[in-house]
Parts: sequence; structure tokens; C-alpha cells
Amino acid sequence: MAQAPNRQLIYPERNLPEQGNITSVQPGAIPSGIEAGLAFAFGTSLSACSVQASLAAAALISLNYGGWIATRRLLKPRLARPAKKKIAWLYLICGLGWFSHESAQTPWIKTRTQATHVLRQKALPGTVRGTVSDLPILRPQRFPSDSGGSMYAEFKLKTSTPGQLYLVRAGIKGDRLPAGLRPGVSVEVQGKIYPRFSPCAPARKNTPAAIIQSLPGSLTFHQEPPSRPSLGLRIRWPVVNLIRKLYSDQEQGLFCALITGEKRLLDQELSRLFVETGTAHFLAISGLHVGLIMAFAMRIPFPQKGKTILRLMVLGLFVLLSGANTPVLRAAIMIGLHLLLQAAGRLPRALDTLGWTLLALLVTEPLSISEPGFQLSFIATIAILGWSSMRANDLRERSRLLIPPKPAGAYSRLGSALFSHIKDSLWVAVISTAVTAPLIATHFHRVHPAAPLLSVCLYPLIAVSLLLGLSSILLGFIWIEAGFLAADAATVFARMLNGLLVFSRNIPGHCFNLPPPGFTTVSIFYLLLGAGISKKTRGAALLLSILILPVALILSLTAGNENNPRLIHLDAGAGSAALLELPGSKRAFLIDACGKTRTGSWRLARSLLDKGHRRIDGIILTHPHVDHAGALPVLTRSLDVGEVFCSEHFEREEYGEKLLADARKKGVLVSKVRRGQLLRLPGPEDIVLRIIYPDQTENLPLVQHANEMSLSFFIEIGQKRILCLGDLEEDGLARLFETGEDLNSEILILPHHGRSNRLYDTLLEKVSPTTVVVSGDGQGQAEETLLRIERSGIKTYATWRGGSIQNEWNTAGIKTSYVDR
Repeated sequence: MAQAPNRQLIYPERNLPEQGNITSVQPGAIPSGIEAGLAFAFGTSLSACSVQASLAAAALISLNYGGWIATRRLLKPRLARPAKKKIAWLYLICGLGWFSHESAQTPWIKTRTQATHVLRQKALPGTVRGTVSDLPILRPQRFPSDSGGSMYAEFKLKTSTPGQLYLVRAGIKGDRLPAGLRPGVSVEVQGKIYPRFSPCAPARKNTPAAIIQSLPGSLTFHQEPPSRPSLGLRIRWPVVNLIRKLYSDQEQGLFCALITGEKRLLDQELSRLFVETGTAHFLAISGLHVGLIMAFAMRIPFPQKGKTILRLMVLGLFVLLSGANTPVLRAAIMIGLHLLLQAAGRLPRALDTLGWTLLALLVTEPLSISEPGFQLSFIATIAILGWSSMRANDLRERSRLLIPPKPAGAYSRLGSALFSHIKDSLWVAVISTAVTAPLIATHFHRVHPAAPLLSVCLYPLIAVSLLLGLSSILLGFIWIEAGFLAADAATVFARMLNGLLVFSRNIPGHCFNLPPPGFTTVSIFYLLLGAGISKKTRGAALLLSILILPVALILSLTAGNENNPRLIHLDAGAGSAALLELPGSKRAFLIDACGKTRTGSWRLARSLLDKGHRRIDGIILTHPHVDHAGALPVLTRSLDVGEVFCSEHFEREEYGEKLLADARKKGVLVSKVRRGQLLRLPGPEDIVLRIIYPDQTENLPLVQHANEMSLSFFIEIGQKRILCLGDLEEDGLARLFETGEDLNSEILILPHHGRSNRLYDTLLEKVSPTTVVVSGDGQGQAEETLLRIERSGIKTYATWRGGSIQNEWNTAGIKTSYVDR
């Protein structure tokens, strides 16, 4: 019979025992593991000058000591009069943390943070040669559409210069990776090079210094013998290839993420489901996944003499397979230490083990203190360990006072154990969600109230999917048909998981977007949470939380949100240019680019620079007229332009053909779009440009003007949308009405600068807007048109009346105002 698994090793965050009562222990001169780890983390966060990192370190300290320092009367003996030697050690460790982070930064980063602009420098054409140093994957173009699109191969390229690394996005033809593209192969890439200097956080090791974006045919292979990749890549590469064989395109991304930690293949819709429901932590391989693997390993009947070494080998193999990220290393080091110490007959405090793990990881990579994943992993673990310790103490106290119950039947014991397990799991989810909520709001600007309950529901599906996925890999290497059978079973649970996520996303209140809380709000939250650790201060902390936190949340929500997406209609005279800013993803898009004169074109470029945009990720051109597209040559010359979008009919005009040819010569990617396509823009919100006109096969023999072929689309964020119609006149509007498209929108950008049009009444009836926005100079009876619209009760805004106009998405809808008022 197989030996029963040791539950202390399966769930390291919850079941590691603590030492006995330590209140009578005399003050020691050497800091404990948790004290040393916190001191070192605080030192590195001070060097990083990162508010988020400092908050995380302060949160750990508050959670560890908050209940003890709530009042002076509650101080434990060793904290009331701490040993002077221990204080000296803590100061020394904190200083070492600061020094290690300072020394890890290269000199160019320190000077660059003071002198550089907040956005990247202008891209330059170039050719780079090197070795593929990670897993090459196939991805769709950055703005995928419903009808597909071009693909590109993404991988890291290591050059012969030590420490020089590039992220390559090489365009390819077809839907397969080029033959021969694998880790260790030597390649040459020709394309645009985008530097990635970040003034806020210095780059870690193996972080690309630049991005290379190339067109199809720009990737070439060299005949040099491939270099030997790392052991982790040699293990992960065949596993990823096998997953691609066993699973469909929809499921392979999920199993690559669960098994190998490779999330780049994950379906975008599924990824958004995890993010919106607050369960994205299941995709990041962490202690949960390591615990499941070790539960499996503990049931394998290894020989008694070598079982510790064999279990450590299983643990090490999974660490290599999963990519050795921070949560995996944290859990693996803790489990590994306990396996070794258990074999030696010793078992330390779990918090001390966590502290030494924190110290070891920061000594190895001090710059990781600024990473959200690092902060969230450790703060959640220390909260779970603290809760487990308090619960164990409470159970011991109760067991001394209560009379032992009579033995129950087998079914009663099973039901009681199941209820207790669900209750404990729910408490763990609630605690980890509570302690990470301020950091999630700081980094990602959202909170998920329903995440604890949903995590408990998803856990069984995740566990079964992971174990069946691993089984399909093992069987697939032995016999591919058996691997397909296990993969089919895993797919069933994966689809159940997807269905539950879709259902959860439709629950009202599952996610709230909010501005990042300030340092004061987060500090108060963690101090109250720390005070709640002690029973004597728990009531007061709960009362203060009920009084303070809701008020602070309401004030932060009503104070405005700089991270809301906004569309700014620039005052471009007689033309049109609107800047779509997505602060959540630090992206910017330009809708039309007015440049009737060279002076006007440079004025538009200066306006974008004044707003802090050295890079424009995409320019959407409605039609080839100078008052909508004339500034394109100046913008591609003076700014870093990522991509140009236009309709299939844009090049019908000679001027449009010339504009696109000039953009292509400068290395700018040109994408043609048509009715029915969706351009999903990157960001924390689901931002979509829905193209509604014209179609690729549109045929208007009577049209003598490009206005009638203006690209028309919705800008949608949830159910709130803005309708953009370019310069459509009567013939174009009539053809749009014939499509039967639902045009209802909150905001209507009146086409053709508001000039006279007999179909405006029909347009307003079909759109039913609350607000109408017009850009232009007021000519062509535009002012009279607006006065007539105002008499119908619709609010109107015009650039010739008050300058630039801003549409800002918020929780209440879309707020429209003049920028300078």
C-alpha cells in the first residue's frame, strides 16, 4: 500500500506548522527569517524609489507586526525591548538590500531615468543577427480582426554582445512557424528597432532592450551550427510542440499556460475572462500548481531510502518545465527546504522559511522587487501563513475547553471534512483577495469583489485540467493515441472552465474599475488589516474599516480618473484629427490627421508631442483628403508610428496611393479593413473599433468624391460607444442605411464637419445620440445645423466654438467637455 502523503508538503502555505508559544522566549541577537527577509525587501524597495514596491514591503511589515504594535500595552516582550544587536542586524540587512538594488542597476539606466522622455525613442531601421534564446511562438497581428489577419513569429534574440537582448516580432506568410525556427538557431532579422527605455523601473536580466518588428520575408537563417539552449528550453520546447498536436487552437493556449507557464499562446478572449473575473492568478503557475504536482509526487511509492531525492527531482523538473517564475521558485524553495529538513528530523517555522526564501530571491535578483507578480505572490503567502497560524492556535485553545465529541459515522465524517475543506478554502481566498486588493488596484486599477467565491468554484476545474493535461503529455510521449484520449478528457473540463468564466463575467458587480488608490489610503488599509490580527484590537479595526474605507473609496471614485480612456477632438481648423488615449495600456491612436498645409501638419505633430506622445500606435484614416490625411507624411517622419489603418478603397485616389506608398517606404505597416471587422485595442478595458462601412466589394458608380467612401466605425467600450462617420455625404449615408446596421450611440461625430446634408434628420433618428460633436471651421451652414440640432434637445459641441473637445469614458457613461474650460 502506498504511503499516505504528507499534507504539510502538499499545501505549504496552509499547513506548515508553527513553533509553540514564543512569548516567553528571551530577545535574541539574530533576526528570524521573516525579519531578515522583510528588512532586505524594505531596503530594495527604498532603492527602487517605487511607491508600489514600498507599499508591498510596508504591507508585509504591517501584516506581520500590526497586531502587536496596535497599542503599547499589547507589545510582546521581545518587541517592547528589542535587543540592540538585533536592531543593528536589521539596519545592516536593510542597507545591504539598498546596496544590492543600486549595484544591480546599470549606469545608463540611472542617467536615463533623469534625462529621457517618458515614452520610447523614435524607431530606426536596422538589421540584427543573433541566436534564438526562448520559445518561438506564432501570434496574430497586434490588432486581430474577425476575418483573421497576418501572423508573426515572436521570440527573443541574443546577440554576440554580452547582455544584449531583443524581442523579435517577425512577420511571416501562412499560419505556421518557419521550418527550422527553434531555440538555439542563428537568424538575422531586418526591420524597425524600437528602444524600450523605461524611466520608472530598471530592466531585469533577460529583459529585451528593444523590439524588432519586421515584415514577411525579413527573417533569414544562417548555416552555423545551432548553439545549445538552456536545460529549461530543451525540456519546454518538445512539450509545447506536443501540446500543439494534442489540442485545438482554442485549448492549446490554456494548457501551455497551466503546464509550461507560456501565456503568449492564450486565446485573447479567454485571457480577458480570467482578468475580468479576478482569477488571472490561476494562469500564473504558483504554489497552487506546485502543491498539486507534489500531491501527485507524494503518492508515488518511491523507495524509502531515496524518496526525498526523487521527490526533489520531480519538483526540480516541474520548476524547469514551468519556466521558473517567481511564485514557482518561492513555493519550490519552501517545499524543498522542508523536504530536506524533514529528512534531517527538523521542521522550522513556515514564516521563517518564507523570509529566507524572500531574502534568497532578492539577493539573486534585486530588481524583481518592482514586479507586480513578485509583490502579490509574497504578500498573499504571508497572509495565508498568518491566518493558518492563528487558526491553529484557536483550534488548540478550543480543544482544551471543549468536551471531545462522540465518534460520528463515515458519511458524517466525510460531509464534515468536505464542509471544513470548502470553508477553509473560502477563507483562504477571502484573505488573499483582501490583502492583494490594494496592490491590484494600484497596478491594474480594478477590484474584484466576487473573486473569492469564484476561485473556490474554479479550483477543482483547474486542478483536474492540470492533472489531465500533464497526463496527456506523459502519455503522448509514450503513445500519441493515448495522449489524444487524455487530451479529450482535459478538453471537456477546459470547456466547463470557460463556460463558468463566461457566466461569472455576466454577474453584476463582478469587477469595478477605479483610480489607483493613494499611498495614504493603502497605508491605512494595511494598518487596519494588521490591527485586525489581534483579537483585542479586531473590533476597533473592523469599526474603523467600516467608517473609513467606504468614504475613501467614494472620494477616490468621485475625484476623477486619469486612467479613463478618452477621445480628444483636436482643434485642427477646417479639418479633423482626434486622439484616442488609452492610459491603462499607455497607448495612443489617431483618428484622421488634418494637414491642409505643411504648417498645419507640423502644428498637429507639436500638439501630439505636447500631450506626451512620442509614439502613435495606430493612425486610422477615413479617406484620402488633405483635411483628414494630409499630415501623415509629417507624422511618420517626426513621430514613431506603429501602423496605418484605412479602407480597401483608400488607394482608389491617386493622393491616397501616394500617402500609403510613402508610409510603407518608412517601414510603417499598412492594414486594410472593411465592414464587419473588429480591431481590438490593447488595454485593461475591452476597447473595440467596429468597422461598419464600406465593404471591400462596395460599388458606387455615381460617386465622384472620396467622401462617400469614408471609413465609418464605432469606438466601443462595453455598451458605451461613439459613432465616427468621417466625411460621409448623402450618397454614402444612404448606402450605410441600406446595410441595416444598428447605429444607436451615445455620441455622434457629425459627418463632413456638420455641413448641410438632407439626411441628417434620418441619421439623428437612427443614432438617437445624447451628444453631437463636430470638428471644423463652421463653414457650409454647419453653425445653422448645430442650432437646429440643439432645438431638438441634443447637446452639441463644436471645435470652432470652444476649441478641443474631450469624450471620456467613465462608470456613468461618456462625459463630454471642452478641454480648455
